[in-house]
Amino acid sequence: MYKKTAGLLAAGILSMTSSVAAPAAGAADDFPPPGCLTALYGVFLGQGVQMTCYSLPDPSRMYQVVAHCQSGSSYWYTAGNLVPLGFGPSTAECNGGLLWSAHVAGFHVVDF
Repeated sequence: MYKKTAGLLAAGILSMTSSVAAPAAGAADDFPPPGCLTALYGVFLGQGVQMTCYSLPDPSRMYQVVAHCQSGSSYWYTAGNLVPLGFGPSTAECNGGLLWSAHVAGFHVVDF
């Protein structure tokens, strides 16, 4: 009886933990659009992404990089600074907590 209950409990926990996946894993927007350069860099307990765009497909004057951050099972977005087209990089950083570091699971660019 105890073995059967323990087996069912273990199977339930295993199925719940294995079904959690990052939403941006393998997403098509992990590559910069044409005319943009991207670099990942490390920060204390995290990771950041910087993007410099010289031209975008849509007629725009400003752009902003948005990082898809992940730490353990937590997932959130961090918006970078607005930058005029052709000027300095837009940077977004994923900062983790005291026990968990965060990393960039993906990114995309928003143009204005």
